[in-house]
Amino acid sequence: MERHGDEVELTTTEARAGGRPRSMKTVLLVSLALVVAIFAVIFFVGMGSTDNAEPDSVVKGQETPAA
Repeated sequence: MERHGDEVELTTTEARAGGRPRSMKTVLLVSLALVVAIFAVIFFVGMGSTDNAEPDSVVKGQETPAA
């Protein structure tokens, strides 16, 4: 830390109040990858379990009136 009159000049580490550990970036990237993987599994399992039913507005055996 250096003082120049009323101004204080800090180094990058001093201004940050510590170091920048690489483990934080690793934790963020791994957790992001896990979230994406879990959502992908949920999405594809959900798509596989649909039975492609007809919409609720269509009733079997009834025709829609001609417009």
